Amino acid sequence: MNIIDNIANHIQRLNKKEFDKLLLIILLATGITSLGAIYYIYNTSSSLVEKVKGITKLANKTTLILNENKKMDYEQNRLTRILELNKNFSIKTFFEQFSQQQMMIPDPNWDTRTIPVEGNDKFDEIILTASFKNQTTLNLTRMLENLDKNEMVYIKELIINHEPNKKISFKITIATKRLKTF
Repeated sequence: MNIIDNIANHIQRLNKKEFDKLLLIILLATGITSLGAIYYIYNTSSSLVEKVKGITKLANKTTLILNENKKMDYEQNRLTRILELNKNFSIKTFFEQFSQQQMMIPDPNWDTRTIPVEGNDKFDEIILTASFKNQTTLNLTRMLENLDKNEMVYIKELIINHEPNKKISFKITIATKRLKTF
């Protein structure tokens, strides 16, 4: 209490001009301190808000990656089941029979090749590329529809070229997966 009494006595002894000067100094000091505190709080909160936004973006990306991983795991399990049910599947045999059923004769220089599936140590991919000449768009459409019905085979690439007399030639690459043997 003694300190407050001393300050009160000192203020009472000041004349008007000295009192106004002291009041102005106190108000300026209070204003500058308040503005400094507000600026500090604003900067700190802005920085924290930006960090929270960044963390939210990363959390959303993580969620998307996890969902994509679940889809890939599901697809890998589905593919593994299909391959285990069709252990003796041969894309060469399939293609020969399929071409005969479609009554479409491929150029004779077709064969298969096996490549590892990138980023997956469980599967290899067997690719077969064949060319067909002097075909109609209807033949191609039927072929694609019938290929799409088989779970074991998928179309990897298709290149179509126009020929005279409203015919087309096309080069098709089909593929299948095979479980790696260790």
